Amino acid sequence: MAKHLLNVMNKEIVVDLDGIGQLDIAAITELINEKWENVQKQRRDVVDTQKIAALTTFYIAKELLELKGLQENISETYTRKINKLIKQIDETNVLN
Repeated sequence: MAKHLLNVMNKEIVVDLDGIGQLDIAAITELINEKWENVQKQRRDVVDTQKIAALTTFYIAKELLELKGLQENISETYTRKINKLIKQIDETNVLN
């Protein structure tokens, strides 16, 4: 396991990551920290850092679910189109 020391949400953490490059690790860390900072700015009424971290996690998970839903919709659309095309090809072959 490759261990990496990261600064995430103002905390130094060590994570074991295999199969992921340094650029991806940096991008993930940057994304988390940007979300963290945005939540801190938007939710000035929340001062507890654990609550800020929980809200950050929630918002990232919400975006992930939205992307998964979008991916499923795209997949379903292409599946329908492929099935329609297969049906048209089959009908053409029957006529010939």
